[in-house]
Amino acid sequence: MSVQNFKILNPTVFIHVSSAYAQLDKLVVEEVVYPPPAKLEDVYELLDKHEHDVKKVSKLLKGFPNTYTFSKALAETLLVERRARIPLVILRPSVAVSEPMEGWVDSYQGAVALFIATAKGWIRVLHGRKSVVADLIPVDYVTNMAILAASQCAG
Repeated sequence: MSVQNFKILNPTVFIHVSSAYAQLDKLVVEEVVYPPPAKLEDVYELLDKHEHDVKKVSKLLKGFPNTYTFSKALAETLLVERRARIPLVILRPSVAVSEPMEGWVDSYQGAVALFIATAKGWIRVLHGRKSVVADLIPVDYVTNMAILAASQCAG
């Protein structure tokens, strides 16, 4: 069957990959969906006006450090509200990274850039504190967890 002809007629489960950092305002993140960080109507209004007013965006973000974490939190609530009767699983992994192997990396950003620069000898010393943990997870683990979660929810 070609990709163009593939249709999901009766989905049995919906897996959403969110982020462990979607709830940055909480010290402990429980396995619950929290209230949205903003009203969806307010987000639509700001986007519809194509406003780039930093003060308005900052007010809307309510302490979220960036639009990525804000939109992840908003998406979780939106999915719960609109899922109908389809079981929903929300995965909240930390920062997913691939192995820096030839052919597996298509961009050099974030942790992957640090790994490659270190492997090539461009970075020889990295100042830091022993108490700070690099909260990374291989993307393969995230993928496997999504497959496992789907298999446990599918009827």
